[in-house]
Amino acid sequence: VLVHVKGDLNIPDNQMNLPVHMLGLFVTGPTVELFKELAPTQAMLEAPNAASITPIQRFAAWALTSAQSKPFQPAMDLVSELQKQYPTMKMRGQNSHAMFSGLTEGAVSESSLELNIKGKKRSVLVLEPPGSNIEAFIVYVTLPCYIPISLQKPALEAIAKYLCARFKAKMFVLYEDSFDIIPQIKSVEDWGHEMSSVIEALPFQGKFVFVDNSMSRTIPSIWKLESRLSACVIINPCAWFNDEFYGSPAHKGLVQAINAVMQHYVDRNLDECVKSVGNVFVSQSTGDMDRAVSLYKEAMKVASENWWILQVISPSHLQDFSPFCKSLPKLGEVPVVLLCGSFAPPVLVRETASRFAGIMPNAGISYIQDSNMWFEVEGEIPIKSVA
Repeated sequence: VLVHVKGDLNIPDNQMNLPVHMLGLFVTGPTVELFKELAPTQAMLEAPNAASITPIQRFAAWALTSAQSKPFQPAMDLVSELQKQYPTMKMRGQNSHAMFSGLTEGAVSESSLELNIKGKKRSVLVLEPPGSNIEAFIVYVTLPCYIPISLQKPALEAIAKYLCARFKAKMFVLYEDSFDIIPQIKSVEDWGHEMSSVIEALPFQGKFVFVDNSMSRTIPSIWKLESRLSACVIINPCAWFNDEFYGSPAHKGLVQAINAVMQHYVDRNLDECVKSVGNVFVSQSTGDMDRAVSLYKEAMKVASENWWILQVISPSHLQDFSPFCKSLPKLGEVPVVLLCGSFAPPVLVRETASRFAGIMPNAGISYIQDSNMWFEVEGEIPIKSVA
């Protein structure tokens, strides 16, 4: 529409996004042509948003993996054409390890805790520093897009090494086998009740830091647990759409596309499932994508029944969550960090973060460097960003 009416393409939103930053990137439709029209100059191609991502960086990262986790040649051709047209154009950000100089590793031990809730066993991963002088507790809920717990463990252990010894903190990690997914959890409200029951069964009292990496599934628990929260971190909140988008043909198309992907999880077709990796993973090279695909396939082979069921019921979240969020009251003064992948889809993730910030008075938005929605697998910088 902006192109058709000759609108101003240089006006940013409150997250410094130009219209080209917000362009939906799809291998079907006129994405490549629209990108060229929305960013006709080098200055626009190199304009950073609040996450320090430029349109050309976002487009090039998408081009490398968007054709079922393989390069999308029409987009790759445009990237090459633009590089020739603008030889000085920067294609990569200048992330520095110096900003993480305050992070130092400490020793942690790993154990498994078995809870019995209403006669059913729940498993919890526990990470803690040596000794018994624990002064703080972290409850880390990890139900991210597609990733089984076995693929997340190295990142979780790294985060624990950065945090647990320094703050004398014990971390309880709640994952797919910590919940009674079948048949209890059917709605957003059910997730809230389930989350509360598991946390109440954990062997500690008092306040804690709550980390939600659940694609927003367990965010309703924040209101239920508010009196016990000392702080909250929400990683890649998603699926709170605006009224114009929710229920629109574009929204219905998104739900339809996700349902098509989920059919591969119903069939447990690993070769088809790995083709979705390119939608959630920032790849620095084709070899990097091959590594992620290989790791993912091996992780799915050992994933639990609960994990497979969780993937199948995920599309319902895209339809149920927006109406539910509109009924949420304002949160109190709990400090909240809304942490988004710098390459995460803007409509799905970054706009959701902005809406939650509107009802969380003590919230701020930060970004995971070099990350889409799979920071656990994307390398050292994304993991350090989360820590």
